[in-house]
Order: sequence, then C-alpha cells, then structure tokens
Amino acid sequence: MMLALKKRTALFALIAVSMLLVTSVPTFAQSPTETFAYNMTFDHDGLTTVVILYDSGFIGSGTSWVAIPKNFTETMVSPVKGQMTSMMRAPYRMSGGAYVHSFYDNLTFSYTSGDEPFSMRATFNMSNGAMIVEPNGFFFSPQIGTPSSARVKVRLVFPDGVESLSEIEPNPIRIDSVG
Repeated sequence: MMLALKKRTALFALIAVSMLLVTSVPTFAQSPTETFAYNMTFDHDGLTTVVILYDSGFIGSGTSWVAIPKNFTETMVSPVKGQMTSMMRAPYRMSGGAYVHSFYDNLTFSYTSGDEPFSMRATFNMSNGAMIVEPNGFFFSPQIGTPSSARVKVRLVFPDGVESLSEIEPNPIRIDSVG
C-alpha cells in the first residue's frame, strides 16, 4: 500500500513537472528579441551611407544601446514607432571595459511604445566605407556594437559594376545580385 502511494505521488510529480515544462517551452521559443538591422549603401567613390534600424521586439518601455561614430561624421537619430524618453552618449568601451574606442561612442537610449514595438533609425555617412576597384570592392565596416543578446543583420549594397567581394568574414548567409 505504501509503495503504491509513493509511486502515485512520484507519477503526479512527474506529470506536474512535465506540464510545467510543456507550457513554458512556447514562452521561451517566442520571447521577443531586439534586432539591429544595418543597411550600408556604397557609391562609386566609396561614400557609404549607414542606416541602423532598431526594433525592440516588444510593446512597452525599455533601454538599449548601439555604437555610433564619435566625431568623424554627424549621426541622425529618430524614432520610427513609439517615443524616445532619453538618449545619452558615453565612451564606447571594448575588451571588458579596458579599452575606450577612439572613433565610436555608446549611444544609450530609453523608449516607450503604446500598441506596437518601439523602433528607431540612426543614420550616418562614412567618406571611405569601401574602396571600389571594379569589378572588386574592398569594404571597411563601421564598428558594429550592440548588446550581445540582440540579433544583428547587415546588408551591403554596392554600386553597379561590383561583381565580387573576397575574404568576407563572417561568411554571408545570402548574397543577392540586384540590377
């Protein structure tokens, strides 16, 4: 009798734990992730326009940060959906905080949104973001700095005539040829 009661108790405990895990898996799988989408467009002289689109991934308020140029170009920042409640530049620290980047700042921003996820746009130009020697291009990336938990996508758009890039690191997921 005692053995049967212990088995039933163990079975109920196993069922309770299993149900807890089953009901919480979709929550983890569907948890929102903030996204930074970098779009870099190059002209024939190597002038690069960088547009960073941020999407919070959830409705409500929050805080995030992104690396932006310190002083070699002007950066325009504007909300697309929702409101920015604060924005502050600070030194961009790398290597565990031991090194302050010479050319980039940390732009920390807070936001709130009502009925859809917050999004914002940051835009800047780099005079020599790429060196174009057709049919090849040599690309100098701006510093891509975001929270480690964020998803980052980068899209490069080269002018007509550029047919290949060599020594790409990391390897692109997809390469499209347009035009």
